[in-house]
Amino acid sequence: MLKVKKLNQLKSQLTEASYQYYVLDNPTLTDAEYDKLFQELLKIEEQNPNLITVDSPSQKVGSTPSKKFNQRKHLYPMLSLSNVFSKDELIKFDERLKRYLDDKSNLQYYAEPKFDGLALSIVYQNGVFANATTRGDGIIGEDVSENVRTISNVPLKLRGKNYPEILEVRGEVVMPINEFNRLNDLSTKSDTEHRVFATARNAAAGSLRQLDSKITAQRDLRFYCYATGNIEIATTHSESLSKLKKWGMSVSNGKIIKNIDKLFLYQQHIFDDRDKLPYEIDGTVFKINNIKIQQKLGAVSRAVRWATAYKFPAIEVASEILDVEFQVGRTGVLTPVAHLKPVDIAGVMVQKATLHNMDEIHRKDIRIFDKVLVRRAGDVIPEVIKPIIKSRPDKAIKIIMPTKCPVCDSEVKKIAEQASYRCIAETKCQAQKIGKIQHYVSKNTMDIDGFGKKMVATLVANNLINDITDIYNLQVDDLIKLEKMAQKSSTNLIAAIESSKKTTLPRLIYALGIREVGQNTSLLLANNYKNIKNLKQAKLEDIANIKDIGEIGAQNIVAFFRDENNIKIIEKLENAGVDYEETTEDKDNKKPLSGQTFVITGTLHISRDKIKEQIIQLGGKITNNISSKTSALIAGEKAGSKLTKAHKLKIKIINDDDLQILLKQHNG
Repeated sequence: MLKVKKLNQLKSQLTEASYQYYVLDNPTLTDAEYDKLFQELLKIEEQNPNLITVDSPSQKVGSTPSKKFNQRKHLYPMLSLSNVFSKDELIKFDERLKRYLDDKSNLQYYAEPKFDGLALSIVYQNGVFANATTRGDGIIGEDVSENVRTISNVPLKLRGKNYPEILEVRGEVVMPINEFNRLNDLSTKSDTEHRVFATARNAAAGSLRQLDSKITAQRDLRFYCYATGNIEIATTHSESLSKLKKWGMSVSNGKIIKNIDKLFLYQQHIFDDRDKLPYEIDGTVFKINNIKIQQKLGAVSRAVRWATAYKFPAIEVASEILDVEFQVGRTGVLTPVAHLKPVDIAGVMVQKATLHNMDEIHRKDIRIFDKVLVRRAGDVIPEVIKPIIKSRPDKAIKIIMPTKCPVCDSEVKKIAEQASYRCIAETKCQAQKIGKIQHYVSKNTMDIDGFGKKMVATLVANNLINDITDIYNLQVDDLIKLEKMAQKSSTNLIAAIESSKKTTLPRLIYALGIREVGQNTSLLLANNYKNIKNLKQAKLEDIANIKDIGEIGAQNIVAFFRDENNIKIIEKLENAGVDYEETTEDKDNKKPLSGQTFVITGTLHISRDKIKEQIIQLGGKITNNISSKTSALIAGEKAGSKLTKAHKLKIKIINDDDLQILLKQHNG
């Protein structure tokens, strides 16, 4: 009996200390005092396992690793937010709500920071932690309950009384910046291959989705709630947050604002002070404070009408161009890349940035040793926006396209009617050779698992492969001699190579690496010609007449299939056993996304390659640039200038949740 009393006392002390520290930011115990009490708790529970309860602080240390995450349906759909990017758009948002409500008075908003983390739903039953689920597609997410139990500021039992029997709390899991830095610092100093995370958001997401909850427990994640899901607990949003805080939840510090101009000032204030916050944010959220008005406004598509996210612009930082190198791609095109004085952009150390092509360099008048503005938006490669002319040093040097290939020393020629330059030594150039093989084995082509860039470079350097056909001559004995290749990894790679022999015609056409023939064109060729034999005999005018291919594309295709070396490669692939199913009659106009063109920007839940593949399979087309002909922009987190342009052209925006629903709907 005394042990039970002592145990309850320790649990109460530790829970209260955690609440004071994480929620109220008012530590009542030193770290040493907390650790002493915690060890005392562990000792009693170890001796009396029957006394362990689900709300004990000891249950935050992690449990046995899981093999996979189960799926769980949300009690109420997790909807998204619309975005605005300027004061004008914010004013229009306010005016739109007033028109909808037929109310000319000032609406009362609640303004709060927009966390740059992972959305999460936590369910409490009778005040006790029951489960936790990621956003997923908004309807169904992944059950990460065991991992969320380990998050220090998530109460396993709510404080106080009068909470609902079932309470679903919505919020964001983030990794504090100091923990992010500690984790990456540990990774860089470690002898083992620990992952170095690009951003705190990636680190939070990766930590939350660990199959071993003990790993999650070792990382200082935090959860900040911003709403309830299944039930309203107050008449205003601000009152809801106050209640949640009293029950032991950490909430974001927000502010009630009644004037639209003050909303913009709040945004400016948050933007200016973002570096002072202990966690990453990527904007501010403005919500109608009155719950009844929220309910009246409802939602449209997958986003609520009563709130919007004012996203921060892409971050631009000043740096200096130290040098410019010209990288050679698989088709021989030379791309100028600036080597920069290392600069931190939103937690990512940037040392290189694309200059795109010589036309862009001349248009912007960029020179070596220039002070420049560099931008990194979403997961795209950083780019040099413009030089700071007034800071140009006397030693600045104009950038000149080399006349010889930097890799093989062959002649470089300008491509007619394009901004690009190309190395003409297609078979001699090592960079093109490696690039072609990398393309052939990649996920969207032959999808050979374990055959990454380093492996390609190693095999070429050791003269084990010279072109794509040599891949099928590799043996386990060849691989096992290489550094870091053991029996198992060598056997697995050979098995993956063997498995790649059975493929589809669109994948094979794309894998051949025909100039300017992407996934869209590969699918068009497969649908129109059904097999490689027909393609070899195809006439220029017939290919050019296929919609979306055109004269230049047709010339490249015909030239490829008339080239003796390419014909030999195709024959070698056939002799090696590479085979495909002939494309059956499947008119694009029968597909759900037929005739629609999509552009992708920002960081999304699904990889860009996977999105591209699925959109194309559904009859859609992917392009790189926004135009009036674009059907929709698929926009993820940290979307850049493409999103701004899409808004100007009034092009439909598909967010991460909408995309998952779209693909799920059409893929069954």
